[in-house]
Amino acid sequence: MDQELLRQVGTAASFTFDLIVDDGSHMSDDQVASLKYLWPFLKVPHGVYALEDLHAHVKFPDHYSHHDCEYPPMSDMLVRHMADRLTADGCTNGAPGICVYGAIALLLKGEEGAAPDFDQFLRRASTTTGGAA
Repeated sequence: MDQELLRQVGTAASFTFDLIVDDGSHMSDDQVASLKYLWPFLKVPHGVYALEDLHAHVKFPDHYSHHDCEYPPMSDMLVRHMADRLTADGCTNGAPGICVYGAIALLLKGEEGAAPDFDQFLRRASTTTGGAA
């Protein structure tokens, strides 16, 4: 992830984005970093953050090995997070919806606009799924 490039784009924009699509390296650490960095640039409410090629590590294991990543594959973390949210009462912390369509996940930004504590849910998910794959 090129944080300097993202900073330049975010600073140059005089608006928030309706849609941000992560079509980056497909490595979990980069996906997590991009998600955390770009979330504030989404429109409140209903900005959509899209993560694509969630299953690249399954389809192309030689190219997308997550064994050196801090986080497990994003697909594993999102599935765990969605399962946790199904047991919770209501949606809080700014992400009222997560939809997964095949290898694409869509995260919907909420009314209050606060970013979810991504580190907390990602770390919890990584420990409950057995760490990096």
